[in-house]
Amino acid sequence: MANHIQQIFRAAVLPLSLLGLSLSGVAQQTDAPAYAQIKAGSKTFSAELATTRTQQRVGLMHRASLPRGQGLLMVMAEPRIVSIWMKNVLIPLDVVWLDADGGIVDVRTLPICAAAPCVSYHPGKPAKYVLEVGAGEFPLSRGGAVEITLPAAADGS
Repeated sequence: MANHIQQIFRAAVLPLSLLGLSLSGVAQQTDAPAYAQIKAGSKTFSAELATTRTQQRVGLMHRASLPRGQGLLMVMAEPRIVSIWMKNVLIPLDVVWLDADGGIVDVRTLPICAAAPCVSYHPGKPAKYVLEVGAGEFPLSRGGAVEITLPAAADGS
């Protein structure tokens, strides 16, 4: 009898788990990306957060387009020299290296890399954040500053 009950239990729980439901019927959390808001002069960007090394390595690779006002914000655990290359990036980008206070360390418009080897770009100073937006969208230059609003727990740890 106990064996029969275990079979019934497994038959009921497995389909629920495949649907992302627990026994209480509550949907499990998804890994939807978090977003930061970056105010640069009169423009505000909504940027998907990249807080892990894997997310940062992938960046905006393989994306066919990037809507205006959208981007990617890499959050480093500690300020460091961050190199960027355009391998497998299908759209030209404005790349902005920022210090911990939102100061612009460097900003460059990077073309797509048509053939290997791809050039590696990096600022002369450490950066806490790297913002990637569509080419021609970022309105400020080196020495300026942005305001960054991060969601809770997006400290790059």
